[in-house]
Formats: sequence, C-alpha cells, structure tokens
Amino acid sequence: MQEANLITRALLLPFCPVRGRSMAFTRMIVVANLFISLVFGCKGSVSTAMAEVGCGISGRVLDEKGTPIPFAAVSALQVGLKLMPALDRLAAFSLLPRAASVLDLCCGTGHLAAAMCRRGLRVTGLDGSEDMLSYARRNAPGAQFVLADARRFGFATTFAAVLSTGDSMNHMLSADDLAATFLCVHKALDRGGRFVFDMNMAEAFERQWHKSSTVTGVDHLLYLRGRYDRNVKLGTTEATLFSKEREWTRLDLRMFQRCYALNEVKKLLLEAGFSMACAQPARSFGIRGRLAAGRTFFAARKV
Repeated sequence: MQEANLITRALLLPFCPVRGRSMAFTRMIVVANLFISLVFGCKGSVSTAMAEVGCGISGRVLDEKGTPIPFAAVSALQVGLKLMPALDRLAAFSLLPRAASVLDLCCGTGHLAAAMCRRGLRVTGLDGSEDMLSYARRNAPGAQFVLADARRFGFATTFAAVLSTGDSMNHMLSADDLAATFLCVHKALDRGGRFVFDMNMAEAFERQWHKSSTVTGVDHLLYLRGRYDRNVKLGTTEATLFSKEREWTRLDLRMFQRCYALNEVKKLLLEAGFSMACAQPARSFGIRGRLAAGRTFFAARKV
C-alpha cells in the first residue's frame, strides 16, 4: 500500500505550475530528476494494476496480487466543478428550496459536494472508495458521505435531485450494471425529482481515446494513454505514475469505460421508470475543449 499512498498524494496536488516557475521548467526538473533516479538507481518497486470497474462501484483497483489500491489515486480531477454550467440548468438548482436534499452519486473527492453545500443545499455524497471519501470529508465538511456500491444502494429518505458527473456512468461496464444503477437512483428520488448525469459517447471514444497526455509536478509525473476497441465498445486508459518521496516509485494502472449508444441509455432510463427530459451535448452549455468532446448530459425525471 505504500505505492498507493504515494500516488494518491501526488495526484491530489493541484495540477498547476510551481509558484515562480513555468510549467515547462517544472516538467524539465521532474523529468531530469526521474532520469537521474532511473539511471543511477531507482529502488522503487514496479507494480501493475488493473481497474476491473470504476468510480462508485468497487472504488478500487487491484494489483497483480489482488491487493487493493485506492481509486482516488487515478481519479482526483475536479471535473464536476467544470461541468457546473450544465448542472445548474439541468438540475434547476435555482428552483429547489433552500436546504433541499441532493445526492452526489460517485462523488469522488467531494469538490462538487462542497460547491452545492455553499448554495445552501443538504448534500449526501456516495462513493465506492473509502480513500476518495476521506478527501471528500475534508473538502466538504458540511456534507454527509456514504460508502456504497452505485449499483446497490438505498436510503431511508429520498432526494430532490441526484447528480453524477465526470462520466461515472461509463464505468458501469455492462447494460445490467447501468440498469441496476438507474433503478437505485429512481428509488432514491422524490416523485418529480431529477436525475442529471453526463456520459462519454462515441465521439469521445473514437476521437479522444487514442490520445495521450502528461501531468507533471515537482515530485510526480503522470503519463496517460488510451485506446478504444470499437468491436466491444470498450475504452481502456493506461496510467503510469512516477512519484517521489524518499525515492522514485512507479505504478501502472489500467481502467475501463464502456461506450453506450444514446438510444440505449434512454431505453434503460425509461425501463427504470424515468421520463426523459433531455439529452444535450456539453458544447450546448458553453463547455469547450477536450472535456466537451463527445460528452452528453442527460436529465431524467421520476414519474
């Protein structure tokens, strides 16, 4: 678990240049230090891990020995905050009474929960990773958090709205898993309550998944690369992280997302008892760049 702690700490650092230094200079320092450590004796262990399922389900990845590694290690980006323009419109926050109850499904590190708390909403966050929730409790001390499987959860009370961001629903790797999640959400909502979520659609997988990206800091370097198998509708993201505490360590992770057709998602929502409100591309809400590519927002109402 030492590698897990190192990778979690590294990825939860702000992804920005060190004060007074350019990103290029920061990257140069990291790569130089990494090269020196690798050439002259990196003693860190190398372990390969595979994420069988994603955020909010098991919330964990397993190494080759079956040892759990926190999913927080590879899923700590504050994506939800960047999607707020769409959530504001689709969830109709302004129409909700003050102190209305909202469920943040697959809440991750709690940044979206914190933003909703600041609006006076009573927020409950649910995630499948205790490591994620430990950060969420710090980021959103005014919210309540529950460790549970997104496919199998229930509450004694219901919510005015349920939100799920950061393409968490794509981590449901089968239609049965997605259907089970939708049924749980339906039971958790007030009558007339809204379920708002975003998903990566075919455009994202076909145009973005083959690309690679790098995230750097003074003591970590993360390299992400992906591929998409159109035959089985499965996107794979491989992440290699070098992180330095006393010495450099390396951790390799693999995560999966399922590509669903628009009509398939709508059909599963209707079968779960929802009425479809809309399905709109992220660009229609002013979201731009790679985050918008192939991303669609769904809004459904419990009838």
